[in-house]
Amino acid sequence: MTIDERTRLNGQHRTEITLDERHLYVARIKGAVDRARADLAERTAEEASRRGEAPSAPDPIDDALEAGDAAVIELRNITQHRLRSGLAPLSQASEEAIKSEAINSSIGLGPLQPFHDNDDVEEICINAGGIGWVWWGGGPLAGTKTCVGQVFETDSDTVALSERVIRDNGTGGQRLNAKTPFVRVGLPGGHRFVAVLGGEGRRGVSSGPLISLRRKRLSMPTLDGLVARNMLPHRLAQQTEVAVRAGFGQLFAGPMASGKTTLMAAALHARDPGERTGTFERDVQELNLLESRLEMENPLDVVEFFTRTGNTEDEGAIELDDLIARNRQMRLDRVNLGEVVHGPDAWEMLSASTSASYRSLTTLHADDPTIVLDRLALYCSAHSTRPSEWQIASMIGQTVDLVWFIDLVPRGGRRERRVTSIREVGNKLPDGSIQSSEIWSYDYDSDTLVQTDAYGPNLLNRIRGKGLSVESFLKPGDAR
Repeated sequence: MTIDERTRLNGQHRTEITLDERHLYVARIKGAVDRARADLAERTAEEASRRGEAPSAPDPIDDALEAGDAAVIELRNITQHRLRSGLAPLSQASEEAIKSEAINSSIGLGPLQPFHDNDDVEEICINAGGIGWVWWGGGPLAGTKTCVGQVFETDSDTVALSERVIRDNGTGGQRLNAKTPFVRVGLPGGHRFVAVLGGEGRRGVSSGPLISLRRKRLSMPTLDGLVARNMLPHRLAQQTEVAVRAGFGQLFAGPMASGKTTLMAAALHARDPGERTGTFERDVQELNLLESRLEMENPLDVVEFFTRTGNTEDEGAIELDDLIARNRQMRLDRVNLGEVVHGPDAWEMLSASTSASYRSLTTLHADDPTIVLDRLALYCSAHSTRPSEWQIASMIGQTVDLVWFIDLVPRGGRRERRVTSIREVGNKLPDGSIQSSEIWSYDYDSDTLVQTDAYGPNLLNRIRGKGLSVESFLKPGDAR
């Protein structure tokens, strides 16, 4: 039964509305408000471009007026529809309540806000048709994925929300349109929002508009906290702190959502407080080493860089390799790269690592620990200077000491994060390859990570040379 049929059965002069009607009216007004705000933002950007100025957000007063006008017009349309259906207009109190709810819901993340505010949610993805899928990182559903049904009623609602979030949080005049159909922006708190333009007539790259909202569940991860979550054993956490303070170069590899960035951030939190460290990330800040530590009483010497997407005229873009190449001007003790995804990034990071006081930390996508170094070498070979295989192997051997592998391991019907391998990287071999040996390995039957081999004497001597203890690195019976 349609809403019109149900309302006629309840009486032609009924002024009260059902819950379904209220939801429908709120959604209609919210959609109109979002579209009006998006149109205002586009007009503002176009006017700035004509004046030769950088894009800027609309004036807050103009934005509020545009939203109010759109709400009033849509309420008028709703009233006309009710009158044509033989229904009484909404009461003034109902109109005000519906308008207020619609405008408030067009602030923040709209229908995604409850998921953003839920500490158990790790990520929510919206597919074509507005259907949502949630990956749970905590609570009774931890380690699982569930469908939460239709989050957005129409594709237009999905696009309107995406345009507004990008407009409010993007940098350099980012826009979701036919020219830039894939946009990623950071949200306050280190969360990540990705939007993809799609759908019939939109000149996008998908059959429908897509959204991915990745929450940062651990605001300031620590090694002890990850031990409590069974991600790694206590002795390995002790080794990690020593390795970071000794300045070892470390790669944190694994599949998507395995916890690479979380583990790397926890490791960096264990560094010497006097170290001047820098983080370099693409579009979105996820490491957030400065989070909650900007007070003057106990400041941290951290500088954070992130890339900037160009505007609709392809102006103002800043790439990661450009930022890393300027690290020496910032007098950094260590250069840390959020994620290696391109050749220029990898080679610039390794080059910066050779001249810093401490070697770099970074993450890299891989599905097997034995291919991590090969993948890093492949990225390096794509650098514009076209380094030779010999140069790449030499650079990796000089700057990378440990390769971590973190995986999503099936445990009790769930997939839980586990460190499953630690490999020590040696020098370049005569054939040009890089020597590496597995020191820690994971037993899937017992769900344990054990140290199966001894660290090399060169690594242990470097620890001693920094005035640090090698106690946690020694297996029972190892010589000191």
